[in-house]
Amino acid sequence: MNNMDPRCGRRAVIPVPYVKVTLPLRPEQLPRDVLPREGAPAVPIELVIEVAAEGGKRPLTMRAEVNSRNYRRAVKAIDEFSGNATVLIQGRLTGNYELLDAGLSVQPKVPAAPSTTAPTTSASPGPPPSAAPPSAASTAPALSPPPGAAPRSPTAANPVADGPAVGVVDPGSKGRTR
Repeated sequence: MNNMDPRCGRRAVIPVPYVKVTLPLRPEQLPRDVLPREGAPAVPIELVIEVAAEGGKRPLTMRAEVNSRNYRRAVKAIDEFSGNATVLIQGRLTGNYELLDAGLSVQPKVPAAPSTTAPTTSASPGPPPSAAPPSAASTAPALSPPPGAAPRSPTAANPVADGPAVGVVDPGSKGRTR
């Protein structure tokens, strides 16, 4: 086995059984005509995902089976958010381009945070935003870190965004949300 790659010197091959994949899609890319009628038993829906290749090369084609109940929940979530969402297909991609344990989830798009600069004119009377009463969290006494420890910011304990994810489906949970 040749471990030399002329571009970078050495090369290591690391065999793995699969790669965890999360593929974002626009809501309009999820076809609705593949759903069975309402009330029908849950059946697998085969999705064929093509990744476009540049220069007229053959596209990469992956296959995934998604439970129709999971698919229907994703479509309902898209409708609930009026299409202002991102659809995620998640699963384990194998060497033969199959996405195993595939599941769909829908994440609403969050509008950008408003600017922190003060407006030049105010349409409503009242105290300026800087004169807002302090919250209970800001009036609580600060805990000092143990001796020798670096101080931590309030968000360091929870680097994940506040609030639960909407419609996240664990692929191994057979469609149950977590």
